[in-house]
Amino acid sequence: VRRPVPRSLASAVTTRLGALASEARDLVSALAVLNQRAALPIAGRVAGIAAPLEALESVLATGFVRWDPKQPGPPIEFAHPLYRLAVYEDLPPTRRRDLHRAAARILTPGSVLAHRVAAADGTDDGLADELVAVAESARAVGATEQAARTLLWASSLTESAQAAERRLLEAALAFLDSNQIPLAAALRDQIERCAATSLRNLVLGLIDSEHGDAE
Repeated sequence: VRRPVPRSLASAVTTRLGALASEARDLVSALAVLNQRAALPIAGRVAGIAAPLEALESVLATGFVRWDPKQPGPPIEFAHPLYRLAVYEDLPPTRRRDLHRAAARILTPGSVLAHRVAAADGTDDGLADELVAVAESARAVGATEQAARTLLWASSLTESAQAAERRLLEAALAFLDSNQIPLAAALRDQIERCAATSLRNLVLGLIDSEHGDAE
């Protein structure tokens, strides 16, 4: 479960970063979107800045970001996950989308899908179909929880309501299969709004059974 950012902390982070030069703020925003330890040149490319080292200097002075100058790159990361979340949640939707698109163009294929999903403006059946294929591959090697999360993404991007509902139900079923009962139960409200089908009833019944409601 994602921890909320205390208002006082969010305000302190955004106020402090707001006093930095634009390129420094862009670097921090890119790092928040990447959501992982990243080489400085990669973060700079996502941010669209030519001299990321100069931008990094003022960012390091805030204490929100740290680096490892002994490693090639060098890698940079947030000093605490809540700093990253404060920056990410403060990004305007279009800026967040554009940075995710930049990350999807720059990163290796294995880490691109999440950024493509985050950058989507609406439904995208092509991307949804790709996600279903990835989920099927994950399920084939026993990565059922990964398959569930990917199917959930696919559902949110599927234009057909019927197909979107089926993918949602399959995601919930995969969460149950991977013993992630709370994640399946968190989808209950969405599942109840789905059309009455045998799969919907099965998933709801399994969730109730896991919570001790045998009837």
